[in-house]
Amino acid sequence: MSEEPAPQPPGSAGTAPFKMQIDSIHEVMAPVLRPAERTYAHVGKILQINPSGVTERCNGKRPLRIGDASRIIDGFGLAIYGLDHRIFEITDRNEFLNKLREHGVGIYEVNPRRRLIRLLGERRVDTGLTVGLRRARRERGIGGAEEEAPLTVVLHPGEPVEITLQATQGRYIALVQFRMDLTHVIEVLSPSIVMPLIEVEDRRFSLPGAGARPLIIRRTPVHYRLIAVEADEKTVTKFWDNDAAEARVLGGQTRMTDGIAKEINETLLLKSPGAVRTAWVDFIIA
Repeated sequence: MSEEPAPQPPGSAGTAPFKMQIDSIHEVMAPVLRPAERTYAHVGKILQINPSGVTERCNGKRPLRIGDASRIIDGFGLAIYGLDHRIFEITDRNEFLNKLREHGVGIYEVNPRRRLIRLLGERRVDTGLTVGLRRARRERGIGGAEEEAPLTVVLHPGEPVEITLQATQGRYIALVQFRMDLTHVIEVLSPSIVMPLIEVEDRRFSLPGAGARPLIIRRTPVHYRLIAVEADEKTVTKFWDNDAAEARVLGGQTRMTDGIAKEINETLLLKSPGAVRTAWVDFIIA
């Protein structure tokens, strides 16, 4: 049985709102998307179709199906804003932008934790700083700091993993992760109880480090993004929450509060572009 096309409002027959919708997403999310991610080629990768398939959806020759819309929601991380495939039922540009504004997407973000993710996204670099995940002891290697990392890493509960990093010697690293599929929660892996303040001594290194037990995947199926933040010691220390009564500790990982996020946001806005750099890797626990 073929999948039903995504429903369109009355009077929309013969129109092709897809191009307007993608252009609007690119515009609103520009601060957190790399140039290559603001292209129709990237949309093709998300939908797993060739360029002609993207063109057919833009000119209306092929309808946008619900499955396609859901893949775009996932590919651009729009689920964390409470959006789903139904936004693609909107064919008026102003209404579409208003819906993105209502949900605080991209440039419209007001939630301090989501705003932090946007600000960290604006500091993303392509060279000199990388973060990846690999299975401990390279049993089934999936990319390290010295290798080209996959767009999304698939891990399984119970697997031992290491975090691989390439960074600037003498700088400091904070590690945070957040859920992209369900509720929007930022967790601080470092500095934390399990991984204290990280000073970069060797340009390439892995965590938890030589002689230490690897991290064990214990979560239920979910989509995460792991972000490495390279900055000075004072800035990285701000990711540590000293208020134990307020912080929720999850296996040594501190769940970030709005107060901490606001403080970090204020700090980032005062820093020059090169003073704080970020890199990330997405992973799915399946």
